Amino acid sequence: MVNMSPVGLARFCSLRSWLSQWSYDDARGDGVACARDLAVPALVIGNLADDACTPSHTRRLFDAIGNSDKEMYEIPGATHYYAGPTSATSWHMPSTS
Repeated sequence: MVNMSPVGLARFCSLRSWLSQWSYDDARGDGVACARDLAVPALVIGNLADDACTPSHTRRLFDAIGNSDKEMYEIPGATHYYAGPTSATSWHMPSTS
């Protein structure tokens, strides 16, 4: 898992950037607010069993994208790290051909 590795998430950062990442009160990033300025094609992938980046948040991000060239794909049963009784290899993107 990314959080358990010696060089994992938030291992090398300033206090300000750490607070922006992990503190609701001090966060300076707002994906939903910034999504309206997105000018490139977007693919949003949501994991329907994710309790870290919830499906409702993923949908808010998708809805906020100000570009009409966007797609959303939701993976039933997938958790944040694709852990659980089914491995990540069992989830497949739909064929576009």
